[in-house]
Amino acid sequence: DGYPKPVPLEVALLIRATQGSRVPEIIQLLDWEDLHDHYRMVLERPVPCQSLYDFIRSYNGTIEEDLARIIIRQAVTAAQTCCRRGVLHRDIKPENFLITLDTLELKLIDFGCGEILTNKAYRHYA
Repeated sequence: DGYPKPVPLEVALLIRATQGSRVPEIIQLLDWEDLHDHYRMVLERPVPCQSLYDFIRSYNGTIEEDLARIIIRQAVTAAQTCCRRGVLHRDIKPENFLITLDTLELKLIDFGCGEILTNKAYRHYA
């Protein structure tokens, strides 16, 4: 709604996931552009940050329970918010989170495999 022509699904999902009150655990879409054969998205970029996958690897794959609790709480909040807003991310994994190194704030990224959440069964693997 509100767009004169169809919007790429990844863009639409991110718009939908971030509509309403701001959710710090989901990356913000700052702008996007539909070009002839592709689209361009401008996203916020926390600095300094790295993927959660690389962050966990820097701890040799084992992190303290208190730190894990901080991370998991944010990941669950991001997933719950997406579902409440009608977005099924479908690819939640450490590589699809950014973590800000000095504040430990998490951001869910990459909605490219996502779908609009429905009550019907999903029959296709993405």
